[in-house]
Amino acid sequence: MSAMTLTLWLQSFMNNFPNLLHNSSSIKEILHVAPQQYYKNETSIKFGLIWYWNYLNGRYLVGHGGSVPGMSHIIVANEQRNLGVVILTNADQTLNDEASGQVTNSILELLSQLLDCFD
Repeated sequence: MSAMTLTLWLQSFMNNFPNLLHNSSSIKEILHVAPQQYYKNETSIKFGLIWYWNYLNGRYLVGHGGSVPGMSHIIVANEQRNLGVVILTNADQTLNDEASGQVTNSILELLSQLLDCFD
């Protein structure tokens, strides 16, 4: 995984995967939010097939994120899917400690600032 491949994937998602999906119902299925079983009791996040919907600072965002020891990433698009952000960092969010929480808060703040700048 690299910033380039994540960016290409996000661009493809924002354009309904033109080279992969030939049925418009496929994108609707990807974006559909299924009945919830909340993850970590975070009620502002709702999960779909591979993406989650999150309400962050007055915006609905559709995204995907991941973390392994020593690396974290987040890929999000606004609700209209005409603006997207990829953040790839060498920060560690895998531990359930204060430093991990600070990393998460920093990533979300950076994400919010980038969306404010270009939205």
